[in-house]
Amino acid sequence: MSLETQALDAVALAATNQTIAANALREAIDLLNEGYAATKNTVDVNLNLVDNIADIDKAVSTATALLIATKQIKLVDGDNISTVNGNSLLSGDPLVIARGAVEIPKLSYEDRGSLRTPVVPIPTNGDVVNIVSLGHFQYASDLEFVDDDEMVIVAVSPADGLTPVGQWVMSHPSFEWTEAQKMFEDAVQMDYMEDVVSNHTQSPYLNKH
Repeated sequence: MSLETQALDAVALAATNQTIAANALREAIDLLNEGYAATKNTVDVNLNLVDNIADIDKAVSTATALLIATKQIKLVDGDNISTVNGNSLLSGDPLVIARGAVEIPKLSYEDRGSLRTPVVPIPTNGDVVNIVSLGHFQYASDLEFVDDDEMVIVAVSPADGLTPVGQWVMSHPSFEWTEAQKMFEDAVQMDYMEDVVSNHTQSPYLNKH
């Protein structure tokens, strides 16, 4: 084989290899183009489904509007929510309510008559007072019991000093009052027993025996 023939064969082989490489490159480019087309199609389709309207400008459905309308309005101390002794319920801090001094008014036995003529404001249902030697009394606007000056004391209107407006009723008798009642009952019973014995010993039927 001559040198010229060998040179032509080498050129032909190189051309063939270049053709094969070019075909492989074209196939790779075609695959890239297909991938790009698929990606572009996906992006185009999905972007068409996106709502680009700002949230503040979007329309509100009827159902959503109804739910919003039922929401609690903003709470404001002393306006639409009460405070406790001036302390806010909205601060998030623990609410501690200090216990105030609780003392039931007390009257001497001799001054109990002052309950008959109350000053303005007149007592209200449930008001209480302790009367020394009598006990614990509670005020009621209903006139259910007879005034006996110890267990029941009627209060009159401060306007005219005559019209009954309520009464103080003994709810818990004192020890002294209870013991006094027992002593009275015991004395009555003793007098009765003495009378029975006296009548029995003076009976004419006993003298006959």
